[in-house]
Amino acid sequence: MKFELEVTSENGVHARPAGSLALIAKKYPDLDINLTSNNGNVASAQSPLQIMQLGLQQGDKVYVEISLRDENKNNEDCEIVKEEIIEILGKSYQNSPSFQM
Repeated sequence: MKFELEVTSENGVHARPAGSLALIAKKYPDLDINLTSNNGNVASAQSPLQIMQLGLQQGDKVYVEISLRDENKNNEDCEIVKEEIIEILGKSYQNSPSFQM
């Protein structure tokens, strides 16, 4: 699952939201969650440091990819994680057809 978000927090993505994203990623070990900034830098959602190094500020777009490590697992967790990430980072766009990794 791939989708695009706009960071809405006035402070951008600093330590607290980065830590919250890492907690989500660690709560769902069957999922790979990656964030990609506009300039193409990629961060694993499991690493708050990598997330903060993206330097995401208010108004920036971030591309999120959630994938199952085991294709035989249920996809319901992907939707749950998507909603949790949107709650932390900001406004969601429709699944972005232009998003390529």
